[in-house]
Amino acid sequence: ILEISGIGPSELRFLIDLDPVVGKDVDTIGKLLAVFPKISESDIQRLTKPTTNADSAISLDILASDIDRHRIKFFTIRGRATSVKRQYIIPEAARLIGFNSFFWVTIKATDSDIPIRIATRKLPIAWFPDSWKRPAAVVVAATKDPPAPQIDQQVPFEIDEPILVDGLLLKTTVENEQLELIMAASRVKWLPSNVSTEQHVHSSMVLLSQHGFDSGLLDEIRRTNKLALGHNDREAFYQILKIFQPSSALDSIQQVHRQSPPPTPKIVDYFNDTHTLQGQFVTIHGDVRQISRIAIVNSKMQQRFGSDHYWQLDLSIPIGKHRIRVKTTDADQNGIIFQNRFPLQVCVNHLPPELQQAMNELRQGIDERKLLREKVTVQGIFFKLWSYQSALTMRDGPEREQLSPLIIGSAIRIHSKPVADHSRHGIYVAIAFIGALLVITFFLIRVGKADRQAKKRTAQTRHRLDDLNELTDISTHE
Repeated sequence: ILEISGIGPSELRFLIDLDPVVGKDVDTIGKLLAVFPKISESDIQRLTKPTTNADSAISLDILASDIDRHRIKFFTIRGRATSVKRQYIIPEAARLIGFNSFFWVTIKATDSDIPIRIATRKLPIAWFPDSWKRPAAVVVAATKDPPAPQIDQQVPFEIDEPILVDGLLLKTTVENEQLELIMAASRVKWLPSNVSTEQHVHSSMVLLSQHGFDSGLLDEIRRTNKLALGHNDREAFYQILKIFQPSSALDSIQQVHRQSPPPTPKIVDYFNDTHTLQGQFVTIHGDVRQISRIAIVNSKMQQRFGSDHYWQLDLSIPIGKHRIRVKTTDADQNGIIFQNRFPLQVCVNHLPPELQQAMNELRQGIDERKLLREKVTVQGIFFKLWSYQSALTMRDGPEREQLSPLIIGSAIRIHSKPVADHSRHGIYVAIAFIGALLVITFFLIRVGKADRQAKKRTAQTRHRLDDLNELTDISTHE
């Protein structure tokens, strides 16, 4: 893969073991990091070997003692990141590869005392001091001065974060009389183990990280809000979806939520507090209106994911008497107005049997309805606000798109439909009711017959007024 991308033996010959990491090393590492975006995460995982002291793995001590045999191979390192330093690249090389710096991350491995230095371009935003973040860069740009390196970004900063990284072994070096492994990686995966208000780490991130989710990927999907699902969403999307496949990981997540169910945000919360809610477990109540089978077209992702499809549920969520106007862009003056209900999508690995049956009956014409109306409660991760075209938006032209929350479902509960009572108690009540009607009917018939007989007996003796003037006489006598 590296040779196809232009990284061959001539480039790698500058990586000399036990020598300090100098200019030529930096240039070579920069070229490697420029190639990594062309290598899929599926390929990296396929090529990566574990590094532990177990019999089935290669230990870091073996890597250090036989570097030539294991050079330019991927190995999984688990441990804690302890410091970060920015490494600048000389301008001539930077122009060729398209970026002017990368990061060195020092890692203390879980199962070894050999320190590791990882070169990477992607780190979680939450790790950086405030002085490193974007507002400082905006001030520099506003001055129209040449973009010189900032002094405070040249100084290393210390951290203590749990990580996992699939690193490409490059060389060994000696730092402060200590042997050190030098590796490169597309990203350092962040696995936070504690809730942190300062770093915006919520309990859902901690729960997902326990099962291998890279919380740093939330930075990627926050940049793609209000856009369709794309390349930058794919890794986070499939990592979460895979965790929610039937397994001990899913069982433990559902056990947590049985004891403490996730909150139920209002629809407007997904629009007003998008970044805060992203990556959090939520609860959704609504009606399933449509079910779609979504094919996974990437063969490498199929193999890694263990399936060639997933399911998308189109839900209709009640919003009461509220009216919600959704604008895709600032230029959209009118937007789309929703009353009473709002659309929302849920992606799941498997359909519950009840939904599968309802969908089959609808397709076969057994059910006369044109749309499903299955009431469900869904628990899952709020992934992002995404845009898509619907029948409603197509009426206004192909330029208009729908914005809706996208949920990756971890659990679905189908609300059972009311059924007739076929128990003996119900039968007894029905019999009693019919008996009461018969008794009342018989009583009315008897009473009516007796009344007719009485009238017949007294018909000849009843007083008869032959002249209506007698009424006047009566009133006069009074």
